Amino acid sequence: MSRIPLRNFSSSTRRCVEAAKSLIQAPRIRHIDALKENGVLGLYSPSGLDAVWYSKVESKVKDLEYGISISTQRSTLERCFVEETAPATSNVQFEFSGRQTSISKFHAVLSETAKRADDSLVYQAAGSVYGAYYFVSSLVPNMRASATSVGKPDQSVLFETPSLATQIDTMIPERLKHAIEDSFGSLVEFRTLLLQSAAAINGDGYSWLVSSVPDRSNGHGRSFDPLFIVNTYNSGVPDNVVRGGQVATLRKFTESRLEDGVDNGFAAAPAFPTPAEAQELLTSKNLAFKPLLSINASPSAFLPDYGVYGKGKYLDNVWDCIDWSVVESRLPVDFVSRERIQKK
Repeated sequence: MSRIPLRNFSSSTRRCVEAAKSLIQAPRIRHIDALKENGVLGLYSPSGLDAVWYSKVESKVKDLEYGISISTQRSTLERCFVEETAPATSNVQFEFSGRQTSISKFHAVLSETAKRADDSLVYQAAGSVYGAYYFVSSLVPNMRASATSVGKPDQSVLFETPSLATQIDTMIPERLKHAIEDSFGSLVEFRTLLLQSAAAINGDGYSWLVSSVPDRSNGHGRSFDPLFIVNTYNSGVPDNVVRGGQVATLRKFTESRLEDGVDNGFAAAPAFPTPAEAQELLTSKNLAFKPLLSINASPSAFLPDYGVYGKGKYLDNVWDCIDWSVVESRLPVDFVSRERIQKK
């Protein structure tokens, strides 16, 4: 959706945009700010870093300002950037650490707009910032990178034999390493699945590493909390809590149309599951997916520095530049691994 130039707004709309602008602050990533002039060694040139973070966030924040200024729930959305406590969408709460305080406000906006079609511009803008944050904030320079690490390969890379390495020398904190091995079998299997999931995205999207966060307030919950890899597209985020209930909503809509005698093709489609079956098939509303890491697989993330044949090289470099201590710090405080269960 294109943005209307500010000069074409009415005076009242301009005042609304300015008011929203005074409240909305782009997330700051201090260690990335220190790299702005030189880029991320081993991954991005200064212009490449600017494309995936600074210019992108600046553009999306402007979209967010405009979208909130014309929203029918403007005051509610503005409160997301003022109040320290985000609106509760379920019994499951994320523990946003000090590094994540600013991004929690964008999560609050996503929670408020996920099911409102008239706020799609707000949701898309907030989702774009949210995805970019979990990617860029997880990066550090690769001090072992060579001068040729960042570059545009030619078409010959299409015929290279894939690596069959069975060992990974990546240093991953023990708590996160155990969680990965519990969920994926080994670091090699995890790396392969994560990078191949990102490689499979055509168009704009992210591959996410997420942790399940069950609601244990009723004394129940999983015996251990697995990690998952999830792909999202465009401005989507891996948050089943804010979008929960869509199947039930579609079912009710279909039934009401049929009761009114309107057959729009749904009647010939396979029957929807019963509510009980849906509960068994779908993740419970009281089980959230907390982002630990995202990988930007969009063409705009690799074309400037790696060219049309460089996506594979780009993803290999992303792996070498992930700060796994940051990823580990995002694990839920009460995360339970299979290893901890076995020791009890």
